[in-house]
Amino acid sequence: MNNPLVSILILAYNQQEYIADCLDSALAQQGDFYYEIVLAEDASTDGTLQICKEYQRRYPDKIVLLSNRDNRGVVQNYFNALNHCRGEFIADCGGDDYWPDPLRLNKQLKLLVGDAAMSMVYGQWKTLKASELKSKDSAESQTSRKYDPADFGPQTAARFLNRLYKPEIVLSTALYRKSFVLEALQKNPDLFLNPDYRTEDLSVLTALLLRGPACYLPECFLVYRVQENSVSHSVEQDKYYRFAWSSFRQSLDWAGHIGLKLKEILPYLQSRYSNYLHYAFRAGDKQLARLLRKAVRGYTYRPSLKNELKYYLSQCSFKKSKAL
Repeated sequence: MNNPLVSILILAYNQQEYIADCLDSALAQQGDFYYEIVLAEDASTDGTLQICKEYQRRYPDKIVLLSNRDNRGVVQNYFNALNHCRGEFIADCGGDDYWPDPLRLNKQLKLLVGDAAMSMVYGQWKTLKASELKSKDSAESQTSRKYDPADFGPQTAARFLNRLYKPEIVLSTALYRKSFVLEALQKNPDLFLNPDYRTEDLSVLTALLLRGPACYLPECFLVYRVQENSVSHSVEQDKYYRFAWSSFRQSLDWAGHIGLKLKEILPYLQSRYSNYLHYAFRAGDKQLARLLRKAVRGYTYRPSLKNELKYYLSQCSFKKSKAL
C-alpha cells in the first residue's frame, strides 16, 4: 500500500443520519496524490458503527476504521486518531458535516507543499441547521487569498486566543502540517489532553499559529451542521456554560504557556469572565463562580465592583451547585 500524503481524520459518534454524506464527500476528493481516511468511531449507541464498517468493507484501500470499545470523548478520540494518521498533512471533518468541493484538498495541498513554513491553508464554511434546509455562509469574505509569511508566533496566537484573528479559522476547513502539531503535543501533552478540555481545535490551531503562518482561501470548504443537542450549541444553558467554561480555561492555559501578560489577553478575559460570572450569579452556581475566580487569579485580574458583588451573592445562594 502506498504511503498517503494526506490523512483525512473523521470523528464519528451517534451520527447515523449523516456519516454517509461525510464519507462520500471525503471519498470524492480528486487530485494526483494518495490519501487515506482515518475513521474514528467512538462507541456509538445507534447504527453509526455499522455504516462505518460497511464503508470500510467497500473501500479497504482508503479507509482505516478505529472502533473504540468505550466512549473516549472528542478530545481523546481526536488525538488517538491523529497518532494513527500516516499522512504528512491532516484535514479533519466531523461525522455530521461534509465537504462541498471535491478539489478542496488539491487546492490546499499545492500551497502547503510549496511553502515549508506554512502551517495550514483554510477557507470559508456554511452552517446548516439540522432541522432546516437553508444554510448560512460564514461572515468572512475576501476576494483573493490572504497570506503573510511573518504572521505567526506568540502575538499571532494572542490574537487568536482573544478571538481577534481574521479571517476566523474553523479547523475543519483547514489542511494542516501534522508535524507542527505533534511537536507541540509531545512537548506539552497537558495542553492538549487535559481531561477537563472538551474541544481539540483550540489547542491544534494555537499550536499551528505559534509554529507557522496560515494561508486563507476565500472558498467554501465545509458545510457545518449545527445540532441543537451538541455540547457547543446546546439549548440547555447549564450544558452550554460548562462547555464555555472549559474553553475559557483552555484559552487561559495556553495564554499562560505562551507567556502572555494581562494586557495581551485582557479583551477575551474581560468579556468572557463577565458573561460567565453573570450566568453563575443567576443560576446560583457556586462552583462555577469559584472556578472562574480561580482561573483569573494567575493574571492578577481585578474584576469590576459589579462582578465582585455578583460573585459574593452567588456564594450566598441556597441553590445546589451542579458538577462540572
